[in-house]
Amino acid sequence: MLSTGIPRHDSEIVNRRWAGDLRSTLLCVGSFLSLLILIDDAAGTLTLTRAVLWSGLALLLLLVLMPPRVSVGKGRLTVRTLRGTRRVCTDRLVGVYTTGHAGQCLVLVDDFGGRVEFDHQILAANPAL
Repeated sequence: MLSTGIPRHDSEIVNRRWAGDLRSTLLCVGSFLSLLILIDDAAGTLTLTRAVLWSGLALLLLLVLMPPRVSVGKGRLTVRTLRGTRRVCTDRLVGVYTTGHAGQCLVLVDDFGGRVEFDHQILAANPAL
């Protein structure tokens, strides 16, 4: 660990808020699923088919809310999402720009064609990144 409390993994600095964000996501999804099943059961309309549909809806919510895991190693920035892992070489960046208006994302593009996209608030919350 660094003196700032940021965990290091093989000289890699990771997003220190990721675990808390993941916990919040799981709590939100679990509460949503519980509420859906509770209301459906109270109405007397809960069946196995409806419970499976509610679970599928909760899974879809999990996929949408799952936070990306951002880490920085020597000369590279890595973003891991459910869609896969993307990396850019930070010393070979050719483009840095933002997308969107309401939910702005930071996009980094390197000389080798690597591209990562993540919420700019992650950098603001983790100055060591």
